[in-house]
Parts: sequence; C-alpha cells; structure tokens
Amino acid sequence: MRAAGKKLIQQQMILRPPHPRKMHPVTKEAQNRMTQPPKPLEFKLQDIPANQTPEQALLPLGIKQIMPFNILRTHTGNLPVYRKYNHNRTSKRTIIRHIEGDIDKFTEELTKVVSNAEIHVKVGRVEVNGLHKESIDFWLKRLGF
Repeated sequence: MRAAGKKLIQQQMILRPPHPRKMHPVTKEAQNRMTQPPKPLEFKLQDIPANQTPEQALLPLGIKQIMPFNILRTHTGNLPVYRKYNHNRTSKRTIIRHIEGDIDKFTEELTKVVSNAEIHVKVGRVEVNGLHKESIDFWLKRLGF
C-alpha cells in the first residue's frame, strides 16, 4: 500500500527544470576560451619508439626541423618544466624555463597544447595557469628536445 501511494505521489510531482548556473563574466570568458576547438600545431611532432628502455626514454629524440625557439635541458638532463603551488595550493601554475629564441612563437604554439590557458611571459620563464606538466613534457619530447 505504501509503495503504491509513494509511486502515485512521484507521478504527480512536477519537477522544475534545473536553473542555469550564473557565472562571473571573467569565469565565463575563461571557460569559453578554454573550450574552443584546438588549432593545428605548426611544427611536426615525432613518433616515440615503442621499444625504448627506461634509459633511452630520458634522452632527447633529436631535432629534425628548424624551429625559431630552443629548450635547453637542465644539468641533470631533464626538461625544465615545473609545477608551482601558491597560496595554500589554491593557485597552480606550470613553469617552463631555459627557453632560447623567439618567445612569441613558443607561446603561440604552447597555447595550442594547453587548451588556450592563460600564459604569462616573465623574465627567464613562461608561466601557464593550471597544471599542464605532463602534456608540455610530452609535447617538448615529441618536438625533439
């Protein structure tokens, strides 16, 4: 009896459609910017061989084309891409260092890799809002750096 009464009540209920969430204009602009379809990359990416040993995976593939920028590796042989947390981990950024050459061309290509995230060019480094270390490392590795 109770189940039948409950089912009858549920059938008679009129559910309101979900209310669209109002966003701050700056948040809405950032969301629109980051959800645009990605533009194609200008420089050709290399394929990573499948049968690499762990030691070979750390080595650069070698640059096969002329690019207007260059990324130098650190003294330990790693790519200079770092995560940075500020303000009790509420602000997250990815930092790329050791960039030589045309910074504007580098940031233009980088925006395609990080889904149009906000990029800040500073002296000696480029900072990207958000955590994009894995995607930037993979992109730089496939470019040959």
